[in-house]
Amino acid sequence: MNKTHKSSYRFISSMIFIGFLMPVMAFWLINAFFAEQNAEAELQAFGNLADSAAQQLESRSDNSEFWCHELNRHFASAETVDKFVSSLKMLAEKHHENIRWVIWNADSEVVAKKVDSQHSDKNWPRVGKILKEASRVWFSDLESLSGMGETPRL
Repeated sequence: MNKTHKSSYRFISSMIFIGFLMPVMAFWLINAFFAEQNAEAELQAFGNLADSAAQQLESRSDNSEFWCHELNRHFASAETVDKFVSSLKMLAEKHHENIRWVIWNADSEVVAKKVDSQHSDKNWPRVGKILKEASRVWFSDLESLSGMGETPRL
């Protein structure tokens, strides 16, 4: 092979390398860089979203815990249904909440309620019976897990 032929191969291969391979490699590297930047930004955004969601869950959990504690406290301190209802009304006023309730006796009869419903009042005893049965099943599951004694009477 002569020198001119050899240098023309070098020239052509250099032109292919400079004209095609280098821009393709540069484009690929720039694209990889921006993809990595986007992935980091997306990961940061998901992290912020997850932190926000975790804070909301914690706040809602604290809120639920507060209301469970308050309602249990008022229930335990009330000697009659009327005292419990007045206690609920005071609690609602104190916290500026629209608390709705239905109170049944052991025979699933409605004793007091503060619920606006499109359904007839005839349905509330049936709902009470359903909830009573559901609570018995739920408490009986607890008994089998914890070895508790008798199912609480509602």
